[in-house]
Order: sequence, then structure tokens, then C-alpha cells
Amino acid sequence: LARASFAHDAPLLRIAYTPDGAGVWTASEDRTVKLWDSQSLSERQVLPRFSDWPLGLAVCPSGHRLAVSRYDGAAGIYRLDPFAETLLPVPP
Repeated sequence: LARASFAHDAPLLRIAYTPDGAGVWTASEDRTVKLWDSQSLSERQVLPRFSDWPLGLAVCPSGHRLAVSRYDGAAGIYRLDPFAETLLPVPP
């Protein structure tokens, strides 16, 4: 991610590769999570801006779901095709 400083408006917090290696998810202090093409580094998808920093990223082995945890203790699981959101509470 040589161009990471141009990818988000703030520093990166986490990165996670897709299982096939074709994509890279990034989470930033600008409260966005984005998917990039790992070869061209072109932006492929952007999740809606979060209410707090997205601190954790995990991609399921099939590549069809992305888990995102936030600084405020909440977590979300995103079905990536079609794009839908299911929020899961995280115990304090």
C-alpha cells in the first residue's frame, strides 16, 4: 500500500487481505473502511462512514463477509454480495 496516504483522509488502523489475495480491505482513522484492488490499488468499494474508529477487520474464508469492530465496542458483519449489514453487539 505505497499510496496509503492518498487512500484515506487519515492514517490507516488495520488492513486485511481477501482470501484470494485480489483485494485489500483498509480501516482508517477517518472512520472509513475501503476495499482496494491489490494489484492496481484502485478503490473497489467503500462502506458507509462509521460513528467511531474501525479498529478490527476480518474477512471470512469464502470472502463473502467482512467483520468490523469499532473503538466504541460495537461490531458489524457485512455481507458483501449483495451488500447488506447486520450489527452484532459486543459485550463490554
